[in-house]
Amino acid sequence: MRYRFVTEDEVLEYFIRLSTRKRQSLLETFQVLADHAPLPGELSHRDANDRFIYVWERARWRIWFWYDGPVNEVRIVEVDQI
Repeated sequence: MRYRFVTEDEVLEYFIRLSTRKRQSLLETFQVLADHAPLPGELSHRDANDRFIYVWERARWRIWFWYDGPVNEVRIVEVDQI
């Protein structure tokens, strides 16, 4: 089953402050991540809830996320530009 991406409120707030071109680039990156899930990240660590948080770098973005397998979601928890 296909994954979809979901963002934390902070990621959405960051997203809406970007220029139109950067928003489009980031949105495309989110979609690639969801379309090819589950992908391994370049790095990972466990959060306080013992979930693996992955870091994925693509184009100009660094994205922290985790997979919520039971509902087929990529939960995007942080983004920054590299």
